[in-house]
Amino acid sequence: MGVGKTTVGSLVARHLDRPLRDSDTDFRTSHRNARELAAGQGVDALHRLEADLLLDALASPTPLVIAAAASVVDDPRCLDALRARASFVVWLWAPPELLVPRLDSGDHRRDLGPDPAAALAALADRRDAGYRAVADARVEVAGRSPEELAATVLDLLADRASG
Repeated sequence: MGVGKTTVGSLVARHLDRPLRDSDTDFRTSHRNARELAAGQGVDALHRLEADLLLDALASPTPLVIAAAASVVDDPRCLDALRARASFVVWLWAPPELLVPRLDSGDHRRDLGPDPAAALAALADRRDAGYRAVADARVEVAGRSPEELAATVLDLLADRASG
């Protein structure tokens, strides 16, 4: 949460002239807000829906840039789908202390409780193996503009295409 997936994904999609599928946008289009869903039905229900949104995007016959929710690496269906596709997966990474100030009270993010930094650190620790299992590249966000991050992603894609 707050790492810049939507912003960087938009820049990459624009450069590649591909549609962007963003989990936050997809979620708001098809369902009520994430905060309410997590509070009413539980975080597991929210994460199942986020996984379903990724699987739907991956099933598209049109090449896409996908900004997926971080929780998708908790779902074995998503890990299998990402491994099975000829996708290029970039893991945008930032330390929790950088992310906490970026989190707002917007309804597209679930409540992380009284200590968001500790919650983000615990989520990152729990998800690390999943990210490593599917990511072709890990890009650190700290100190870099969205434009610099998008350029890095595009360079990585070009390297993959030429190699």
